Amino acid sequence: MNQRSITWSAVEEDFFIASVGDSVVGYVRESSQGSNHPSFSAFDTDSKSLGQFGSFEEAAQAVTNNE
Repeated sequence: MNQRSITWSAVEEDFFIASVGDSVVGYVRESSQGSNHPSFSAFDTDSKSLGQFGSFEEAAQAVTNNE
């Protein structure tokens, strides 16, 4: 696993960017779609899906593992 520190920034209420230094390494988008159970989709910098998850933490881990 890469040991570089990833910083998460909320760009919008439902959109989060992961970066290492000045480089974006991925992002997570929340999608509740009117449900009480939001889902979180993780993507790499090419907008390739890394999966859909039940929590932000799980989606963030997918980005971290892909970095």
